[in-house]
Amino acid sequence: MFIPEIAILGWWLNQKGIPYIAVPHGPYHPELLRKNWFIKRLYKPIEQYVLKKAKAVQVLSSSHVPYLRRYGVDTPAIVVPNGFDPEEVKGVVYKVTSRGEKKGNNHISLVFLGRIDAYTKGLDLCIEALSLLSNQDNIKLIIQGPDWGDKDKLKKLSEDLGVNHIVHFLPSNYDESSISLIARHDCLILPSRYDGFGFVVLEAMLAKRPIIVSNQAGSAEHVIRAECGITVEPDPKSIASGIEEMIKRRNEWDKMGERGYYYAIQHLTWNKIASEALENYKKICGN
Repeated sequence: MFIPEIAILGWWLNQKGIPYIAVPHGPYHPELLRKNWFIKRLYKPIEQYVLKKAKAVQVLSSSHVPYLRRYGVDTPAIVVPNGFDPEEVKGVVYKVTSRGEKKGNNHISLVFLGRIDAYTKGLDLCIEALSLLSNQDNIKLIIQGPDWGDKDKLKKLSEDLGVNHIVHFLPSNYDESSISLIARHDCLILPSRYDGFGFVVLEAMLAKRPIIVSNQAGSAEHVIRAECGITVEPDPKSIASGIEEMIKRRNEWDKMGERGYYYAIQHLTWNKIASEALENYKKICGN
């Protein structure tokens, strides 16, 4: 997205009469377009040219299509989500916290796993949401991942809002799989303002953990279909309500986790995704 070299390639392919499929990594979401808006507005005709001249635009989620249309592009769209190779997760070791280590039936350990990018990932919204909850002492939020420059800001925000005792930051851990890291906690939370897909949601499915995810993440549609979690608006009140609902539905966590796992096995393996993508490519190319 917004890469001049791609625009030059698109122009060259069009001049040579060679069909191509454009694959933007994320959605043309209003929040994305707002960042560096002046430059992106100047560049818009070039970006539109690449997208409009393509035989199709490949997106990660069906939720991206309306943003593409709003961007002024009516090129046919095909959905090809992120997936996984079952062979790569066969040997994953699940280091699950034992029931004896829980603080009680009302306790919940939430984990955000990914880059600490406050705005895009909505981490500031999540911390604000915690400050709205009355049962804060029963909640723990773990934020784990590489710092993209926002960790100190988020620490200060949690202190200012009086929730620093339940917000904990952990460094990246590349010695263990993400699935294993997620499995140590009760629930994954991804409160993104916008997100192309949110691969960590798929990893949470494979960890058999329930999920709280922003409806602006491309993976939200899979959480809805699998009935393995709760979708929220990227808004503190909505996120807080989602956390409260997840706690109330504690007796469903195991079933949610199982549903997410089997959904991923049935629908999100690379073989399944590639097979469907290939059929779409054949239709587009007329073969």
